[in-house]
This record gives sequence, C-alpha cells and structure tokens, in this order.
Amino acid sequence: MHRATPNQGCVVGYGIRPTMQGIYGGIEETLKAELARVTREDVLRAVLAAPR
Repeated sequence: MHRATPNQGCVVGYGIRPTMQGIYGGIEETLKAELARVTREDVLRAVLAAPR
C-alpha cells in the first residue's frame, strides 16, 4: 500500500485500506488463476519466439 499511514480522521483515509485490500485480493486471485493456466512450455515457446 502507500508508504504513509492514511489520515484516519478523513472519510477517504479511514476507508481506503480495507477497500484497496479487497481490490488487491481480487487482482491476486485473478493473477493466480491466469498463471495456473500457463505452462512452462508456453513460456519457453514465447521466449524462443521473441525477436532478437
């Protein structure tokens, strides 16, 4: 998250961490699902096909 602690007296500052944690959690799950369908063969094929 942000390097500074949000102002807990501010409406946005108070609710930003839990909100962003939920968003990041969803992104993390999506990333895991995407990575689970990619094989080492897929990665190697892409590496070998990359222009030099």
